[in-house]
Amino acid sequence: MNVAFVNYHDFTSNSAVHIFNLANELVDLGCACAVCVPNGVETIQSLGIPRFETLDFPTAIKHGLRFPDGGPPTLIHAWTPREIVRRTTDDLAARHECPFVVHLEDNEDVVAAEHLGLSPDELLRVSPRGIPSHLSHPARTHAFLARAAGVSVIIDSLLEFVPAHTPTEVIWPAFEPELFGPSPPDPALRTKLGIPPGCSVVVYTGNAHAANADEMRSLHLAVAAVNRVRPLKLVRLGRDFYNFLGSVRESVEPYVVRVELQPRARVGDYVRLADVLVQPGRPGSFNDYRFPSKLPEFLATGRPVILPDANIGRYLRNEQEAILLNNGDALEIAAAVERLLADAGLRERVGRGGRAFATANFSWRRSAERLKVFYAHALERLSANALAPAAAEQDRASTR
Repeated sequence: MNVAFVNYHDFTSNSAVHIFNLANELVDLGCACAVCVPNGVETIQSLGIPRFETLDFPTAIKHGLRFPDGGPPTLIHAWTPREIVRRTTDDLAARHECPFVVHLEDNEDVVAAEHLGLSPDELLRVSPRGIPSHLSHPARTHAFLARAAGVSVIIDSLLEFVPAHTPTEVIWPAFEPELFGPSPPDPALRTKLGIPPGCSVVVYTGNAHAANADEMRSLHLAVAAVNRVRPLKLVRLGRDFYNFLGSVRESVEPYVVRVELQPRARVGDYVRLADVLVQPGRPGSFNDYRFPSKLPEFLATGRPVILPDANIGRYLRNEQEAILLNNGDALEIAAAVERLLADAGLRERVGRGGRAFATANFSWRRSAERLKVFYAHALERLSANALAPAAAEQDRASTR
């Protein structure tokens, strides 16, 4: 089986981490893979050594896709229905006369509406031509999914957006055991970052954008609030695509240690600096339909994790495998952090439970095995549907 992935951004995106690991595992399972990105193919170096071909959109569209067996793609996996992916997938699928499947990892309508400063109803009235290429439009997304041979989703709640009778599979993200284990923190890295002795640490690895601006603000305000009781630093990896702090930036910045973009192999070193890990947010139309890819990594380190009672939080036992947030505001986050920092037994119990959950449930190999079976099922269904009209005609002819 020859599989081509089409991603919406280069290999520095969180989605690229998923594709990188799944594609490498699929190769080990006997598939040939290629991954297409809009540009920046060289950024693959930040993730590691691929066992698959990498190419940019212009090259793929101009020259087409060819695999080691000399053949074209068996199918294309469109990683989200965003416009830049939809257009490229349609071009490649038409060129190679092959089917495609689509991956959902967000409530795309909410993400697009937040980025454009619109309500979901207002988004529906926007012309599809007015949607930037890095976002999706409800009408085009619906039509794209309707033409797909199958749809994979990162969390089961996204299944409600899939057309009836379409093959589906839930593919959870995972973690690399060699990068995200329960090792102790590196004291030299603490010193390098200027974290003084006796200061507790929260680590956050993730970008800020319009859709998560409120919860990012709550996290930063919570860290500032805890500093009224005990010293606490927020070690922050990620890029800001939105100004979420506004007028409080000056009062919050002294408690934040900003780290530039790191190679994948180094991220775990920073995560293990944490006494507590926080994924801010609250249940709702954004968080109910996502699965932050950092959470398997957080849980795998054995550090206690605070997260919303949404998405993967629905599968975790409160105060046993994680601390769950109800409204996710700064005061609730600060209280949860302070409670964990003040109770070593609670930290140990929650961290141990979270790691056990991660080890039992998050595996790139198992996710890739599910993906391969899903591909086969989607292709078999297409083949059966194509044969059905011919078989029906033969039956009619035999009864004449």
